Amino acid sequence: MTLKDLFAFSFFVGIIALIIGWFMNLYTVINSAINGAEVTTLFIVRIMGIFIGPIGGVLGYF
Repeated sequence: MTLKDLFAFSFFVGIIALIIGWFMNLYTVINSAINGAEVTTLFIVRIMGIFIGPIGGVLGYF
């Protein structure tokens, strides 16, 4: 396995992790909205993360 292959694999894993995190963030926003959670700064940033993918991908894990 060359360094190029290792970089490509880690890049692929990172993209998959961001996509999964984005869906987790989307689920959290919908679940919070349905349950009537308070509107906090984190909730607003999570809503922004739906439209700005990398932010939503990272926030999905928190």
